[in-house]
Amino acid sequence: MIAFTRAGYRMGGRIAESLREEGFQPQLAGMGRWTAGEGAKAPASLEEWTSQRFADSSLLVFVGACGIAVRAVAPWLKDKWRDPAVLAADEQGRYVIALLSGHGGGGNEAARRLAARLGAQAVITTATDGNGVFAVDEFARKNRLRLSDRKLAGEISAALLEGEPVGIGCEPAWRPQGELPGGLRWYEKGEKNLPVFGIWIGSAGETKGECQGKPWQRTLFLTPRSLCVGVGCRRGAQEEQVGAAVREVLSRLGADEEDVEGLYSVSQKAGEPGILAYCRRRRIPYRTFRPEELQAVPGHFAASELVLRTVGTDNVCERAAVKGSGMGLLLAGKTAVGPVTAAAAQRKRGIWF
Repeated sequence: MIAFTRAGYRMGGRIAESLREEGFQPQLAGMGRWTAGEGAKAPASLEEWTSQRFADSSLLVFVGACGIAVRAVAPWLKDKWRDPAVLAADEQGRYVIALLSGHGGGGNEAARRLAARLGAQAVITTATDGNGVFAVDEFARKNRLRLSDRKLAGEISAALLEGEPVGIGCEPAWRPQGELPGGLRWYEKGEKNLPVFGIWIGSAGETKGECQGKPWQRTLFLTPRSLCVGVGCRRGAQEEQVGAAVREVLSRLGADEEDVEGLYSVSQKAGEPGILAYCRRRRIPYRTFRPEELQAVPGHFAASELVLRTVGTDNVCERAAVKGSGMGLLLAGKTAVGPVTAAAAQRKRGIWF
């Protein structure tokens, strides 16, 4: 977050508190001598601040004019799937405006929730929101689903805006809960007069069932990012070696790194530089468990007496994957690539419309 006046910086403090209550970890900066009087931390320049925040933040909030925000972010824009969400809020707290990455980056939702906390008006201009139409990219982001074709996702939104029906189907384990949004129609086996467009929800490594034959002319696959990868390694393993092991175990499932929600290991590896570097680059969380926690995980694993004597648990990667997934299903067992071992388990979680 950044503000440019004394009043703006004070409003920024209110916004920061609201965002903190929404689960964010806001950091507020200020520019100009008026914000300095409020104790603000000032960046060297707005250009430098924006460049750094684009690289390390999921949400940017400019407390001030939209024009300042637009000019600041313009040089750093890549695309709607990689850019962070950007909001602008006036210093009186009357409006919260979603400027960038409204669906894919969660900007629209952040604007609505922040405005509700401030008693402000959220300003959202995306067509699906304005017309109360289901937005498949926002649905995917909220439920941590991977889109198979981003261009097709846009075409589906356009079809719904024009009143065309869109089919939807899923594997039984991933059936969304809640009321089916208007415009969507559940797929029925053998049905006639199928819509042109359809959405299929299914996990990596599992059959796509009836949708294998693509009953719709244009099928968008949504894959839950639910793979939890457990890793073990010799001390000093490099980031490239960690990545190679992760990719190898994922290849056994027909999955890739975009399907991974986190890496897990034993507590002795909490500070392992190669694993930490890999997770930073992929922007995924990394968590470790005590040896006794891993050893208590029920199931049949590739046990090693040497690992048990050295680490305190007979298997690191498989047990960590299952523990990290909330006792989910181990899909791919211990896979060794150089000094790194990896395994993958799937977390089961609900999907909501």
